[in-house]
Amino acid sequence: MEPSSEESDPVARRKDGSATTPDDPAAAPDLDPSWVEAVQRRLIAWYDHHHRPLPWRETRDPYRILVSETMLVQTTVAAAIPFYHRFLERFPTIDALAAASEADVLKVWEGLGYYRRARLLHQAARVVVERHGGTVPSDPHTLAELPGVGRYIAGAVRSFAFDQPAPIVEANTQRLLARWLAIQTNLKAKPTQDRLWRAAERLVPPDQPGRFNQAFMELGALICKPTQPDCPLCPVTELCQARTLGLEERLPILSAKPTLLEGRELAVIVTLTHGGDANASTQSILLVQRGSQGLWAGFWEPPILHLDGANPAERPTIGPQPTSDDLAKALNALVGLPLVFSEISSSARVSSSSPLVTPSAWEDCDDAPFQLQANSPPSREPRPRRTRRSPADRSSIRYVVTKHRMTLEARQARVASPTASPPAANVSTATPEPRVARSGNLVEARFVTRDHLAALALTGPARSILSPWLAAVR
Repeated sequence: MEPSSEESDPVARRKDGSATTPDDPAAAPDLDPSWVEAVQRRLIAWYDHHHRPLPWRETRDPYRILVSETMLVQTTVAAAIPFYHRFLERFPTIDALAAASEADVLKVWEGLGYYRRARLLHQAARVVVERHGGTVPSDPHTLAELPGVGRYIAGAVRSFAFDQPAPIVEANTQRLLARWLAIQTNLKAKPTQDRLWRAAERLVPPDQPGRFNQAFMELGALICKPTQPDCPLCPVTELCQARTLGLEERLPILSAKPTLLEGRELAVIVTLTHGGDANASTQSILLVQRGSQGLWAGFWEPPILHLDGANPAERPTIGPQPTSDDLAKALNALVGLPLVFSEISSSARVSSSSPLVTPSAWEDCDDAPFQLQANSPPSREPRPRRTRRSPADRSSIRYVVTKHRMTLEARQARVASPTASPPAANVSTATPEPRVARSGNLVEARFVTRDHLAALALTGPARSILSPWLAAVR
């Protein structure tokens, strides 16, 4: 195969800054069959002795591989494993997944984040059942037509389930390729991505391609890490152009991360006590369901209002300093029902006896990471350590979602009720209120008891705020 003009470009430079030439092996070592064969042989030999026993490596079932690879997009292996087991326990076959409701699928997926993946996986299952008799297709073109199946997932399913020599390029393998080939262009640029895919296609062998691809990813996960790669333990270190040129710490080249936009929100925990007993176990909590578009589409949360700054979730805006009267009017406008409040707290501080806000680990939202913060800069690690602070020590929580850093304050409100029964399950949201800029992204409001709370799919901020109630019913 003749190298393209892109592959002949002198992208690699030595320590002294001098450029390689098209005839130099550093420019495109993957065009050398002996280099390719050496990488294949050394990588597979290393994998046989050092790979991790991951659950999806124990099966050739294309459905289970499709589930695992969908989960592993933008998610670490450690985070995906418990969800993989839980998901397959609930949906053991593709027919079971296809027959489920979207609400059931999202609830089982809850906490893993990037919920669009779950929706597309559900749609793919229905297509497989309706058009392919419940059998995941092995044909590359048919497989690629399934919802949510892009080039990487298609390559993973083809090589792991059907033993087809399909290339894969994902977070780990593209880092390896950038270093092996000493590519000094932006990793996310289209010409660079095209170059990586061509190299991956040349590297995957016709014999045991699935084993090679697993080894390919495993080396990136365990040895060739984003920072401080453990080159002395790498089985192909002598074949790595970045190592030869002294560039292993500088590659790959990534775009600068954008500055996060700041915003403030206010969550109001509205409770209704039944039977005159103020114990939390006898209370219902007011939740609203988000619409079918935007962040956390279709998920439930307490009423959350936008105060100022950025507003990525498109919540109704009330202004930076709302009074208790402002909140009462805003909440009535939000749910479309004239609720009578017996109390609305005037302070956002969460007392040690109040079950409003507790620490939580990393969460994910629909299209980007959701991360709780304890008034600290955002972590760049996939799973930051849990920060434990007493609820009495803070008046708000902070989280990162998409390209925003949000501060979420909390207040508590109690609804006066002369009866022991909660309101009807569905509360209309049709009545407008001119004091609040309504987002139009809420479809239902409901008072929920503790027993029913755990059955609903909650947004990331809601899971953190309501964690005491969730813990009580587990």
